Amino acid sequence: VSPTVSPTTSPTVSPFSWEIDPSGNWTATFDEESAGNELQGKYEMTVGRHYKFEVLKPNCQTEISGNAISYVEPNFDRVVPVTGVVEASIDIAMDKLSDINDPDVFSEGDETDTIKICIKGSLLVSDIDTTSVNFHETILTVFINKAREFVVGIETERTAATNTTKTVEVKYNVTSFICADGDLKNESTWVQAVSNYSQGDPLKVCLKAPNTEGIYLEKVTKFELQQVTGGAKGKSLMIGDPDMVTAGGVLAT
Repeated sequence: VSPTVSPTTSPTVSPFSWEIDPSGNWTATFDEESAGNELQGKYEMTVGRHYKFEVLKPNCQTEISGNAISYVEPNFDRVVPVTGVVEASIDIAMDKLSDINDPDVFSEGDETDTIKICIKGSLLVSDIDTTSVNFHETILTVFINKAREFVVGIETERTAATNTTKTVEVKYNVTSFICADGDLKNESTWVQAVSNYSQGDPLKVCLKAPNTEGIYLEKVTKFELQQVTGGAKGKSLMIGDPDMVTAGGVLAT
């Protein structure tokens, strides 16, 4: 069956969409065919985002020393495809497990050995700016027999991320000037006045927010005009009701 509409090769992504969630259960296979990809899992992510995976200790913060357990880097750019599904593969080098000197990660038992790791998938700002915008942590507990022939069991559990609350204040400089002409709802048509206003002329004030993605001027909560009459300061004009002044409208006439 052929689709009536082909999928978009470069879909538009909302700047506020940063979804990452597991899709199905992780699988574990220990045989010659799966060598180098013993653990495999799938994630649903926002299309077009850059991503990365890390294999950490069960605290989901500390790296595991050595190369006994590692994430298998793909041979293509780590960008979420149009399907929105990303596969992650973990390599477990059986002959190097005993080199892990950390019982929280690897412990030996009489009949089975236990591997416990944290898989952290993160969505990044870009391939250059690797700041993590959103992430998902999954703890895997794998039980394997001594012969390393099959998996006795695999358990997954979601670990709660550490919550950090911060108050961030971001200041943006807003430019204001008297508009001589132009449609107040169309910034590209604004013309700044270059001469004094005469009595009775309408007063138009334009405000421009910085050209920053995701930032726009919603409303003016306070507007104050200091007037001068005959060389002395006259009565000021103030608008303080947030509902009286909205972006793209006439502030005062």
